[in-house]
Amino acid sequence: MADLPPGKDTAPRQRLKPTSHKAGGRLGRKPKPPGAAPTMAAQILAAVAATKERRGLSLAALKKALSANGYDVERNNARVNVAVKALVTKGSLVRTTGTGAAGSFRVAGSAPRGKRRPRTPGSGAPHQPPPPHSRRRRPALASAKKPKKGAKMKQAAATARRILHENKMSTVEVLKEEK
Repeated sequence: MADLPPGKDTAPRQRLKPTSHKAGGRLGRKPKPPGAAPTMAAQILAAVAATKERRGLSLAALKKALSANGYDVERNNARVNVAVKALVTKGSLVRTTGTGAAGSFRVAGSAPRGKRRPRTPGSGAPHQPPPPHSRRRRPALASAKKPKKGAKMKQAAATARRILHENKMSTVEVLKEEK
């Protein structure tokens, strides 16, 4: 025992038994008192319920709201995504757009869908067609019609042929004169 450096105890160390998951999970961790901080799901539901958006709150806006409330979203990004997916599968949140954790969400049952009630026959005034116009419409002029592109090309070619024929020239002669 004289071989040990001074200050070291020769007694064997006692191993601490890990506590159960219900008591805290890890060694030395004390269980949190109930109601100390709102759960992730409660924070998400509160943020989504606070929005006035018709289509719900997007995931990016949800994360901004959580970080504004003091939650470290950068560090717990995956935890936020898992909590949102769990709330959607549980039915507390409704995904209005997107898939998975991405998209927009609203609280289930908070805003009704935009579906209309089916009309019962005989309720309300029957549909009437609008009255005919009182002004008489002018007939379209024949010269106002625009020719199609192909027609313009044909017209230009015909004009060129007519000019060549009047001058009694061939296309080869015209090309020689241009040079």
